[in-house]
Amino acid sequence: MLLRIVENSRKKTQSAAACLALAWAGLAGVPVFVDTAFAADQKPAEKSDAKILAKSKADAQEESFDEGDAGEEEPRKFNDVLMDLLNEFAFDMKSGLLKGVPNTGIRRVALSEGIPKSYETYMESLVSERLRKYSTVKVIQCAQCKTKRSFVEKGRVIISTPVNNPAELDRISEVLKIETWTDVAVLYQETSLLLAFNVFDAKTKELLWTKIYNSETLYRKVVNGKTVPKMPLDPESKDEEKKEEVPKSKYALSLTAGYILVPNVKKPSNMLGGILRAAEIFNLERSEIGASVMPVVDPGLFIKNYEGVEGDASASDEVEVGGKKETIKPFRFGLGLFGSYHHNFVTPPINYDVLRYGAHLSLGGILASGYITFTGRTGATLKFGRRFVLELGVMYSAPTTLTIQDEFTYKTKGGIGADITFGLCF
Repeated sequence: MLLRIVENSRKKTQSAAACLALAWAGLAGVPVFVDTAFAADQKPAEKSDAKILAKSKADAQEESFDEGDAGEEEPRKFNDVLMDLLNEFAFDMKSGLLKGVPNTGIRRVALSEGIPKSYETYMESLVSERLRKYSTVKVIQCAQCKTKRSFVEKGRVIISTPVNNPAELDRISEVLKIETWTDVAVLYQETSLLLAFNVFDAKTKELLWTKIYNSETLYRKVVNGKTVPKMPLDPESKDEEKKEEVPKSKYALSLTAGYILVPNVKKPSNMLGGILRAAEIFNLERSEIGASVMPVVDPGLFIKNYEGVEGDASASDEVEVGGKKETIKPFRFGLGLFGSYHHNFVTPPINYDVLRYGAHLSLGGILASGYITFTGRTGATLKFGRRFVLELGVMYSAPTTLTIQDEFTYKTKGGIGADITFGLCF
């Protein structure tokens, strides 16, 4: 009896069937032959099955990776993570987060355990470089901040540094004209790296800006097994979406009203008026340049004179016109037009809880019917809170010549005036 054994593509099935057939044939004493031709015909099937098996194994491995190991990646190097944090800091500086800080000095760099001591100087150089390159903040080198002084007090040796000696720190800030101090801290952990900044006022010790950069919060998405930053970390990127936005101009608008003593034809006149000023702010909100309009009006136009009184005749003068004496009366309505510059004596960021003051200078002229003269005005500005402003001013009008009936002239003397107005600023 001839038994024909068909070799299967799967090794486990083939070996089990072969062993069973051989065992049965051996017990029965029947010769066993293997049909090699048939087996040869089955080899391509074996190869195709092997490919299917290999593909199924690869799919299983990929599925297990997607389920459990999708977010795993090679550990990032310490210096690479530190550069990412510093680039994040540089991006914030380029965005203008410290726009109101004129200058700063790095008081100290604190390092956690495990970070070499040499990183203090290294970190100070990296932070200074980014402040100088990506912000308007001037960095003042403070060599005195690194000095130590030792002395003996009550039998104990005490080591003093400017960091733990506020009086010495105030002296240094006054000598070097440092308006703010910056503290930097680097904390190294097993799972993350933290970079912290504190910027505080050198005089008042008020905290002006603080932020902690965490390496784990810089990476939030996983794409193809790799982490992607949540925002552009390269402040020098040329991509359209990463271009620095042009800072928007800031403008100031103020409207005040009050008493104005205006130089008139013969002598100054008491008038009511207002000042409308519009200006652009620059130089860290210290300077404002723009234009102002000052309308003035004689209150007699609204308030009738007391019965029996005809007015102030001394404010007019007489001139002979065509053989007749005509009275030159002062103008009762005028308009001042000025180009103005205001300087605010403030240190950004502005504190609205204190009185702020400044000075202003305006050049222009006063116009009235048949009257125009060059006028200069200067004074002081006091600001209360966010919206209220008090302006005090002194003005001078130059002598001018009036033309009467296109033939006769009258020369005015000019004079000095003053104003006090109160109103709102925006």
